[in-house]
Amino acid sequence: MLTNYGLNRNDYTYASSWFYRKNPTTGEEHASIPDFLFLANLGIIIGSGFSIIVYCWLRLRSELLKSARDLTQVSQKTLEMQRQLFRSLIAQTLFPVFLMFIPAGILLSFPILKQEMGPIELIILPLITTQPFMDALVPMYFIRDYRMEIMKFFKKSGNRIGVSSQDKSNTSKNHRFVCKII
Repeated sequence: MLTNYGLNRNDYTYASSWFYRKNPTTGEEHASIPDFLFLANLGIIIGSGFSIIVYCWLRLRSELLKSARDLTQVSQKTLEMQRQLFRSLIAQTLFPVFLMFIPAGILLSFPILKQEMGPIELIILPLITTQPFMDALVPMYFIRDYRMEIMKFFKKSGNRIGVSSQDKSNTSKNHRFVCKII
């Protein structure tokens, strides 16, 4: 960056591959082989990572099914917790794929295709930024004990906020009145 553009490390935050370069003498544009090899290397790394995830998922799924058949070794509560954790792990694997990796791949494919992003950037960037938030919510949704504690917390805080003792007595009187009518 310093040689080609006169920029030091503090002058830029992101540098993309330059997939097409112009020959300075002829002015012809040609594909940059090192940049495409770098892209192929990333594809191999990502593909091998996902193949490991799929392999582990299949093995874990078969073990869960096996333990479901052999209920003598595992209690029903433990088996249910394992199922909830397994679902949570699947969701925590799939959310980054759809909220971060695929949108980032789409974003990075624009220079390869020599296209301008345009308004699609307005969709892709918010998707990428919501992924950490969604990753934190997944266990709270899939694991029943977490979900129940959160519901208890909000019910307790709902009772404490904005409800006076007089409002509670009026509510119970109205409730009794409605029950008598029915």
